[in-house]
Amino acid sequence: MSPTQAREIIEAAAERIAEWKSRLRVNTGRGVESWNNKTGQMVSVRVPGREMVKEPVVFTNFLWANITHFKSWDPSYIPKETMGGTPIPDGGQLLRRGGVETLETGWFVFSTLGNLTSGEYSDKDRYLHSDDLLDSETFPGYFNLRYSGHRIAPLSPDYLSRDPPAKEPVPTGARYLPERIGLGMHYRDSYYVYPHSGEMFGWISQNRTDTTVTVRLAVRGYSPDYLDDIARRNLPVDFEKGQGVGAFDLLLRQEDSILGPAFSTPPYVDEYGNDMPGGLSYSSNPLLSTRRVRVSRAPTTTRFISRPIDSYYVSESPGIIELMAYRKV
Repeated sequence: MSPTQAREIIEAAAERIAEWKSRLRVNTGRGVESWNNKTGQMVSVRVPGREMVKEPVVFTNFLWANITHFKSWDPSYIPKETMGGTPIPDGGQLLRRGGVETLETGWFVFSTLGNLTSGEYSDKDRYLHSDDLLDSETFPGYFNLRYSGHRIAPLSPDYLSRDPPAKEPVPTGARYLPERIGLGMHYRDSYYVYPHSGEMFGWISQNRTDTTVTVRLAVRGYSPDYLDDIARRNLPVDFEKGQGVGAFDLLLRQEDSILGPAFSTPPYVDEYGNDMPGGLSYSSNPLLSTRRVRVSRAPTTTRFISRPIDSYYVSESPGIIELMAYRKV
């Protein structure tokens, strides 16, 4: 570069600097104001006299749920004969038809999750030992739950008053009912009749029932300003307007029933004053199965299926679904 070229560049730069000096004015101690910009408006950039400290917004974290309950049941028939081989009048006829039923709650606020830090638990002991059982104090080989949970299904009617309310209550969990066909009893006119006495026993045959429960979950946060605003206007919380607040690991547990060991019972008097002999008896034990589900703003789907049982002594497997505890990821 020649000396002449260098001087021309320096002069051009000086002119540019002088132009900007005329367009910028120091606003003593308060920053800089600019005008004559391309939009024709004055822009003021001011620095506060002292730094303002703002508290972080604390969101309320709602756990949303959307539950679909599908139930199917088989037809049941009047037995053709007793277990002893005695023919039953009108045996073999259809007693109850089969069918299917689907219920859906729609999105509703199931619970509120706390503002945990990463790695923090709502209840660490419950989270780590959800499936623990305690020995029964009454019968050897029988157990009780160490922890109960917050039921996801069935839903009681009070959930219908939540904001927004669920479409309809779900009556049960992933429940299984084995078929009952009147073990060793005659069947007549919708009542079983004891062969030796002719007494009627009003226990109607039960269809076999299977259930599938699909649970969709999402965690969304809402600011205090938003919640105050909708409260003033008497509006429900809007699922779509919830913000992402990170991910949570939720511990969901399904409780079913299985046959327990035999135990001896002494003679007793029933509610009608009849003397009943003692002997061997059976009952059910809880069967617990826990799964971890990671939930964030985007809905997560998990499915629970009823557990079949085949025992006269276990009337049903309830398939209760519960939220046990959670952890912030």
